[in-house]
Amino acid sequence: MNLKYIVYCFLYFGTIYSQCENYNIEECLDEPYCNWEDNLILQNCNSEEEEFACNNVDQCSWDTQTTYYSCSNFGSSEACAEYSDYGCSWEFSWGGWGNHGSDCVGGGFQIDNSVCSGGNYFVDEGVCVLDLPPNCSDMNEFQCEDDFGCDWIVDIDVGSCYSLTQNQCIANSECNWSCGFYHGSCAGCCWYECDGGTYQIDNSYCEEIPYTQGDINGDLIINVLDVIQSVNLILYSEYNIIVDMNYDELINVQDVILLINLILV
Repeated sequence: MNLKYIVYCFLYFGTIYSQCENYNIEECLDEPYCNWEDNLILQNCNSEEEEFACNNVDQCSWDTQTTYYSCSNFGSSEACAEYSDYGCSWEFSWGGWGNHGSDCVGGGFQIDNSVCSGGNYFVDEGVCVLDLPPNCSDMNEFQCEDDFGCDWIVDIDVGSCYSLTQNQCIANSECNWSCGFYHGSCAGCCWYECDGGTYQIDNSYCEEIPYTQGDINGDLIINVLDVIQSVNLILYSEYNIIVDMNYDELINVQDVILLINLILV
């Protein structure tokens, strides 16, 4: 894997990482190397104080409650003073001898007691994070065989239980540490041995298929021949990880452009 490819991957995945952070949930789920992490926050409709914000939540609705008042209905200075912010004031009025006193004046007004109703709901304050595929060496057999850039190497050791020591025998589920035969040196004395026939130890692993990104014909040179073969893949709707330059599991014109750029560098 050459230096150009390593630098390219660094720049590409660095760009993807910065993009993931800015994606909404729909954009995040469409990007193969981004993953949406939920963060559900419990909210209540009563916490919404604005009509627009309330109606913007599916579980909530704006309940309009308007009450109308007249300052003249308040018969005491204390009651009148409570609504001074609405223009009410306690004032002395003179209507002639024997016809004077104080009244609450200021006209009529209305108070909006509207509320957002509807109970509890959840707000997803999740984030989109970079989610790169695991390395070949970290994959199980199913993951490895499903990845075009990895190869599952079968490595199975076959041995005889008889050759194992006591601790090795006990640790091996296919073998059994038991009495082989009794001898006469003492009552009940026995020679123990490991029996069970043969056993298998699966040491199989997944490894990366060595290749140079873009060199689809394997001639160790990235040139127009690789571009031609890449175009053929597109025409026949085929796939090859070697020319999947942006690792989106598709071969298309974007990969051809990146391949040409690699040639021109």
